[in-house]
Amino acid sequence: MRAIRSHLLSETLIHDRDWRLHALEPAEVERIPLPAPPRQRAATRVPDDVDGAIMRELWVDGRAQVSDMSERTGIAPQRLADGIATLRGSGALALRTDIAREASDWPVNAWYFISAPGRTVLTAGRSIATVPQVRFAATSASWCNLIVSVGLSHISELSRFEADLERALPDAAVGDRSVVLRTVKHMNQRIGAHSRASGSVQSSQGVLINE
Repeated sequence: MRAIRSHLLSETLIHDRDWRLHALEPAEVERIPLPAPPRQRAATRVPDDVDGAIMRELWVDGRAQVSDMSERTGIAPQRLADGIATLRGSGALALRTDIAREASDWPVNAWYFISAPGRTVLTAGRSIATVPQVRFAATSASWCNLIVSVGLSHISELSRFEADLERALPDAAVGDRSVVLRTVKHMNQRIGAHSRASGSVQSSQGVLINE
């Protein structure tokens, strides 16, 4: 590595956790149960020890069972369950499932670094939402004030996507673009062969490394 360029994100317009495969019909989506709300007797504030334990456990394994978490942390299952429900209800905790890119219809990941007038950026979220390839979009306090991540079925679709982007943001200009050749880490998981997760990422001291 010879150089690093940082982009300070100021506002998330489209979060990749909200991106969908569109594999289910609307009626099927409606049948998916909503997360259980906190019990009426549950504390409205999650204690720091419970909050920290939940975040550490779910960061390593988002599918972890409350009973297993309780055994590892020494915290009662009901306190953990109440904490998870409260954090999810407040938006402080979000669980998401991703798919191996090679197993999806959008194996190509590209990032766009865009410069746009302020008036365009203010409405960029609504405009970009009409472009189905967009997985993530955020404003940035850097030389480019809009950063977009897209998923494509083939690298040949880059030009078609840029045409769609120009229609959605006619005043914007693409300053740079980058195609991801290989993802090494994603959502705290090492990514191995065929874009499959191969284990969680930890430092030599056992401290979790954030993305």
